[in-house]
Amino acid sequence: MRILSTAIFLTLALTLSACSSKPKTAPKASQTTSSRAKISIPDHPNTRQEVWFQAFSLVGTPYRYGGSDRNGFDCSGMVQYVYQQATQTALPRTARDIAASSHNISKTQLKSGDLVFFNTGGGTYSHVGIYLGNQEFLHAPSSNGTIRIARLDSPYFAQRFTGARTFMR
Repeated sequence: MRILSTAIFLTLALTLSACSSKPKTAPKASQTTSSRAKISIPDHPNTRQEVWFQAFSLVGTPYRYGGSDRNGFDCSGMVQYVYQQATQTALPRTARDIAASSHNISKTQLKSGDLVFFNTGGGTYSHVGIYLGNQEFLHAPSSNGTIRIARLDSPYFAQRFTGARTFMR
């Protein structure tokens, strides 16, 4: 009888352990960026106009590292804020993650409200701005302390330009 009890116990234990699942592990950092889902916003003239308006309203706002409100912005915080206000779309927080979740376009395809990226010393997508049109974009530079308009064809930005991207599809 004791052998039968032990056999039943072992059978149950093996059966139950076979039904258990492997514990989930967190994805590696490289997996989260590359596998980020693309964000698409319907491309309507009114949407682009609202992005432009929200962006332009921030000219003169102070730069603040890590800032994402009207008290001060860094570059990605500014983009995140503008898109939230204009389209009610939540964007990732960093320039790199914003790039990963947007769609690549050529520089010649840029329209108002699209994004421009630069390598300003921290990698391919270390700085981001919002394209306004006519070779101008809005950005939050850490130097000189306020959100302002710059030109894509200026020597500084022309040599650091790394890509154009959009959420508008």
